[in-house]
Amino acid sequence: MRNTDEAGWAEMLDVLSEDELRQYGQMALDQVRIEARWAWVQALLILGGLACLGYGVFEALRRGAVDWSTIYALAGAAGLLYWPWR
Repeated sequence: MRNTDEAGWAEMLDVLSEDELRQYGQMALDQVRIEARWAWVQALLILGGLACLGYGVFEALRRGAVDWSTIYALAGAAGLLYWPWR
C-alpha cells in the first residue's frame, strides 16, 4: 500500500500549470519567511517551558509530593513547549 503523502504527487504536478506551480512555490517561501521572522518568540516559549518544567520537577522532588503550584508549573510547561510546534 502506498503512503497517502506520496500518492498523487506526480499526477498533481502534471495537472498544474507553470504559473500555478510558481504561485505555490511563492506561498511556501512566504510561509518560511513568516516562520523565520517569529523564531525568537518560539525560542522564548521553549525556554519558558523548560524553566516551568524545571521548577515543577524541582518542587515535586523537594517536597516529595505534588501540590497545586507544581501542577500549574507542569501544565504551563506543557503549554509553552507545545505552542511552537502547533
